[in-house]
Amino acid sequence: MEMLSSSRRSFNRTWARMSPLMDLVVSASMQVGEHVLKDETNIQSTARLRSIADIGCDHGLLSLSLASMAWSASQSLDVGTYRSDISSNALSSAILSLDKVNESLSRSAISDTSNKEDIDELGSIKLPIDFRVGNGLITLEPGEADGVILAGMGVHTMIEILTGSNALDVLGTNYLFLQPTNSRPRHLLLLYDALQNDGHQWELRDENIVFLGGRWYINSYFKRRQACKTATTHYLGDFLSKDDIISRAAYESYVTHHINWLRQDYSSKAQLEIDDERWLNHVCKCNANAGWRDDCEWIRSNKIYK
Repeated sequence: MEMLSSSRRSFNRTWARMSPLMDLVVSASMQVGEHVLKDETNIQSTARLRSIADIGCDHGLLSLSLASMAWSASQSLDVGTYRSDISSNALSSAILSLDKVNESLSRSAISDTSNKEDIDELGSIKLPIDFRVGNGLITLEPGEADGVILAGMGVHTMIEILTGSNALDVLGTNYLFLQPTNSRPRHLLLLYDALQNDGHQWELRDENIVFLGGRWYINSYFKRRQACKTATTHYLGDFLSKDDIISRAAYESYVTHHINWLRQDYSSKAQLEIDDERWLNHVCKCNANAGWRDDCEWIRSNKIYK
């Protein structure tokens, strides 16, 4: 993928941001499907994650990486991928990149082939990627996308795309992979609430976090909830606080930073936004023994706890 970028530094930064999101996709694709509600009277079993729609794919780095990894792992081209962006210029660049990747994979495959007969049978590699110009989910047809990726956009835009007109239900999508640009806790709470409450059948399955260029990026994986399963509402960070040492350290830094930020807000305004208070109550009550315990003392002294 690095060959697609004119700047190694730019590539490294983009890849550092996107690879944790790709890790969630890869992990989900290896899991066995579960039963979900098809309609009010019909139960169907979700197949494994086999097709992805990357909405707002920009120049297609994540899309191309996922398709290349799927081909490399299986040597099979039966994994469908759909990439959509409102910008035709961005997609034109992505299509050129796809041609380069196809050529590179073809050369690698031929160099690993031991005889002429295999080369003839192999031919050229063409990754199963379909680029489409359009806004949001409107470029997709029912059954095309088992999973949807949204990255590089704000929380409110994501909510509008994911909850508008029951589009995900119509498409039959069962997997969501999200990386919003808004990392402030109250913004992420809005996103989590929108997917898990108000009748929406989504359950948080995993999270990871990366700190890059002075900003945190929190990646989330949601899966459509089984029809017969009791709803479990997860909170922002429920999986991050239990993750590996490196991720947990990044999450603790994230929490400490935002607690101190909100403390400054409270000192100047003597009040906080309701979702800021809700997040503070959660991290300071439910994670009483966490590394940010001492940073919560001002909340207790100012009686912000509910």
